[in-house]
Amino acid sequence: NRPGAVLNWNARPHIYGHAGTTFLNEGTINKNNAAGESSFVASLSVTNAATGIINVNASSFGWASSGPTQSNLGQINIPSGLTMVVYSGGFSHAGGEIVVDGFLNVGTLQQAGGLLSGTGIVTGSVNNTGGSVEPGLSPGTLTITGNYTQGAGGTLFIEATGTTPGTQHDRLIVGGTASLNGTLELDLLSGYDIGPVDQLVILTAGTRTGTFSNLVPPCTASVVYNPANVTLEEAPAGPTATSANNGPVNVGQMLQLTGGPNGMASYSWTGPNGFTSTVQN
Repeated sequence: NRPGAVLNWNARPHIYGHAGTTFLNEGTINKNNAAGESSFVASLSVTNAATGIINVNASSFGWASSGPTQSNLGQINIPSGLTMVVYSGGFSHAGGEIVVDGFLNVGTLQQAGGLLSGTGIVTGSVNNTGGSVEPGLSPGTLTITGNYTQGAGGTLFIEATGTTPGTQHDRLIVGGTASLNGTLELDLLSGYDIGPVDQLVILTAGTRTGTFSNLVPPCTASVVYNPANVTLEEAPAGPTATSANNGPVNVGQMLQLTGGPNGMASYSWTGPNGFTSTVQN
């Protein structure tokens, strides 16, 4: 299906292919048939290219082919109430975006790149080695019924405007084990800042192992890792250092002020005759 072309799949028949055959979608496929599932089947290899778009507009769309390559580099849209089923068990998502507002049934989604987003349900597991998982649609909840594994190159992107999951902040629900690494990226919207009593449970799982190795952007949030969830809280306040000297002042002599260590948030020096300074030394 060439770039700019539109394939309207208006009937139930499937697209077959023998071993060694590849179907490359560089245009748009609209799955419009409401009478049942339409599928790629047999030994066909299927690639949705970077320019390719697959719209599941009705009923269920099946990715049942068993060729050596089953991959997405483009856009796949699964609206609420509709389903895409991957029967072969191996499906690579290396670019573009899969928007799951309905149901994506897959053995294991191998996410080497691109985005996985939406408010629907992934029935299966996700292995995110180099992509971004973005629950919700500003914000919302995405569910993975199996395991979620995030490698060093993976990212979990969370938006927040308040403490209510699904409506004020994103949440990823994992039915199995969430094995964490890589980046947690936070986007605090509408000027929201995490307050002293706020607790944002951004991930729940049957079991949680590992931790995120990178927080983007650096912020005052504290990431709390519990056995079955990950929570954002306000970071504990740092120590406050104070000092005073009411002894003699050597008028006209140099006074050396030394504060430390490097990395302290701020310095505030005051002295006679209205002296003030905010530099470290």
